[in-house]
Amino acid sequence: SQSRYPANGSASLYSESFEFDVLEIGPPYTVEKYNNAINAAVAAKHDVLVIDSITHQWKGEGGILNQKEQLDARGGNSFTNWSKLTPDQDRFVAKILHSDIHTICTMRSKQEYILTENDKGKQVPKKVGMAPIQRDNFEYELTCVFDIAMNHEAETSKDRTGLFVDKIFK
Repeated sequence: SQSRYPANGSASLYSESFEFDVLEIGPPYTVEKYNNAINAAVAAKHDVLVIDSITHQWKGEGGILNQKEQLDARGGNSFTNWSKLTPDQDRFVAKILHSDIHTICTMRSKQEYILTENDKGKQVPKKVGMAPIQRDNFEYELTCVFDIAMNHEAETSKDRTGLFVDKIFK
């Protein structure tokens, strides 16, 4: 459903400060739902689309990982099951990259760890930073990537424009 200000979405927190349209997507978080929402924003001739969040399309109920788990539970080759879902993920990425609208995507992140050897020769986890919850290397497709810290400061980890290099934003 489309509304000017949603009743229960987080976008409603900003409804007093900005005028914007909202299209809420609920589960299942399928590629088709996201792609249809992008098509709707383009058809409405919006200048900018904010997708908050693309993590659900990957890891949410009905998202790619959820669909993969369901395929694996039915049996078959786990690798072959990926081949059934990769085209969906590719269509999603292509829709974002090739639609005639500026798109801002938010992604949730998680603490990323690697295994290292301690002084006793045992493997122990070591924190190495934050990683987006989306398919590996998704951020490679984007023009700019901002990392936002808990104190609300943002800086770029990727910027092909050069506009935001070495700058920190509140």
